[in-house]
Amino acid sequence: METTKDLPVCGICHIQFSKYICPRCNLRYCSLNCYRNEAHLSCTENFYREQIVEEVQNRSVSTSQKLQTMKMLAEFEKKNLASEEELETEDVEEVGLEDKLLSRFEDMNIETATPDDLWELLTEEERADFINTLDANEESTNALIDMAEPWRPWWIQSKQYELVSEVGEADNEEMPQIPKVVDNIESISVLSPKPPRKEMIYNLVNIIFAYVYAVRYLDGDLKHSSADAGSLIWSVSSLLDSKEPFVFESLEDSIVTSMQRSIKNTQLKQPMGYQILVLHDIVTIFSRIDFVLAALSELYALFQDIQQLDKSFGKTIMRKAFMSEKKTYFYLSFAKSLTEKKYTPTLNSLAQELSLHITLMRKENELHENDKEKIESYLEKQKKTSQLMIEELD
Repeated sequence: METTKDLPVCGICHIQFSKYICPRCNLRYCSLNCYRNEAHLSCTENFYREQIVEEVQNRSVSTSQKLQTMKMLAEFEKKNLASEEELETEDVEEVGLEDKLLSRFEDMNIETATPDDLWELLTEEERADFINTLDANEESTNALIDMAEPWRPWWIQSKQYELVSEVGEADNEEMPQIPKVVDNIESISVLSPKPPRKEMIYNLVNIIFAYVYAVRYLDGDLKHSSADAGSLIWSVSSLLDSKEPFVFESLEDSIVTSMQRSIKNTQLKQPMGYQILVLHDIVTIFSRIDFVLAALSELYALFQDIQQLDKSFGKTIMRKAFMSEKKTYFYLSFAKSLTEKKYTPTLNSLAQELSLHITLMRKENELHENDKEKIESYLEKQKKTSQLMIEELD
């Protein structure tokens, strides 16, 4: 990594060394404040507008949404079959319904099937009934969506669940299982002869940001394809991706770097609301050191799993997994030391900084959504105008 002596001066304030480069105009800048400066405003606004247009025109469906759709279709099919059998005879047995349902789905692997595959198994009448049910009213649509239980991250624990249980909605709901913390973590004084700088907590945030981003993106399943999960984490965390050790000087540097890396990766790019959600998750995880240790422990196990993969994945990914494993263990040791009283002010300050950053991002997201609505309205009007012109030509 470049040292500050090697970096040119910020193109906005002309005082601080530049640490970042605008992905749109290649302007060098030192901080988020300079990036949002009036001198760079036209580029910033155009960048966000391009993101909005792309989001509106190229919306993709995530794996979790596909699975939810499949579950809804399967449940609808089951209810449809039940109604059909009831019309034929009042004495039909439940076993008969299950056999009929299974006979139509017996050759389908629900884990790998797409919504289109499941849709093909429905008759024309069943498809029409399903669509009519969705279009009938909002209550019916919400009821179908609720059939697919949403995935919940493990760091959403007792407080959230107790709140729901008070109104009797989650009495039988299981708590997400917290990853097992690595046993006998060595003291940081054993791993490093020098006491760690307090700024190292920003490095820790950079790692946890990538972890949360990946866990939410993959619906909690890091083990299904450990190599892909590792690649995702390396794409977001510059600390784990870098061969050279370094320390972020501020929380802003740590967070902005992660966000920029995720935005540049077209496969990972998510709306700003997703980034805000990730920051909320980081606040929750850092509210309990055992949660920080659990997150790092799952990362540590992931990098170990990658090293056990077939050698066909290549030496590069194995070497990177090995280095990431060592780095993660070091920060496990550092996180364990955060239980000491001397780090209490640092943790409190971190929580305040994160809350402030979330507030600023929310305001920015509101502007983003307002622009998005305007562009959607404009595109809709253009579409209607085009349709009218085509009708007139016909």
